[in-house]
Amino acid sequence: MESASNGQQQPASEGGLANEGTPGQSEGSGSFDGDMASAAAQVEKEIRKYKVKVDGKESEVDEAELLRGYQHAKAAHNRMREAAEARKLAESYQKNVQNFFAQLKQNPRMLFDVGPQLGVNFEDVAHQFVLEKLKYETMPEEERKRFDMEKELERYRESERKNKLQEAQRQLQAHKQQVSASVEQEIVQYFGSLGEQQSPEIAARTVEHLLNAHTARQPISVQRAHELARRDIQAIEKRVFEQSLQMLIGSGNIPENLRKAVREADLKAMRQQAVGTAPTERRQSAPQKPKTVDEWFNAKEKK
Repeated sequence: MESASNGQQQPASEGGLANEGTPGQSEGSGSFDGDMASAAAQVEKEIRKYKVKVDGKESEVDEAELLRGYQHAKAAHNRMREAAEARKLAESYQKNVQNFFAQLKQNPRMLFDVGPQLGVNFEDVAHQFVLEKLKYETMPEEERKRFDMEKELERYRESERKNKLQEAQRQLQAHKQQVSASVEQEIVQYFGSLGEQQSPEIAARTVEHLLNAHTARQPISVQRAHELARRDIQAIEKRVFEQSLQMLIGSGNIPENLRKAVREADLKAMRQQAVGTAPTERRQSAPQKPKTVDEWFNAKEKK
């Protein structure tokens, strides 16, 4: 197997891949998390810094933060543009409706002209209306009273339905406000008990998880919401780290010590996966010819 420093070949171990650890260390020494943390620290050193000015104040941000800021600004710009387009469309529709009713007021007979465009025969509608009015006027007095009472009862029931709907909406809004106040108090108490300041991102994610759980009628504790928020932020940071690492790999300006750290971390991950998931019969089969570290790493970069 080739060494990462001088290119000389050495016999592979019986397990398949040679130990790539530092001289004097066993393969099991250290941990994958430690190597990745070291690689992450080196990546942070290599990431370029950019000067930006916000509200007249100049500051430096790294490439990942610059990318996040651009994505957020782009998303906000798209939402503002969509809102502006929707507002213009609504204003145009409202203006057209107002113009239509103004013309209809001046010329009521235009309904019969636009009827075919709407798929409505207003002549039949007018004829049916006249027949119903004539029928009502020719009803006996007792029957007309009963008819009026039924109409009044129908209007009352419709009014009751509307009132119940408005009351339900009012109670829902009051419940939301109560939940928001309760959630805010719980968060303040919980974060105060931690004894350390939380980032705005984690606090916002915690609130989001709590409100979503209450909305779904499946409330969770603040501690659980905080755990979910931390998991979300860790996933985002991991994604940003991987993107930054890919950018460095793509640029070709990777320091040799960083290449070695990433290479060792990947090899350890492969060994752990091979030992933990390979079937027994596969591990007992004849060993294949191992690849050198450089061959494996170059093949991975091509992918």
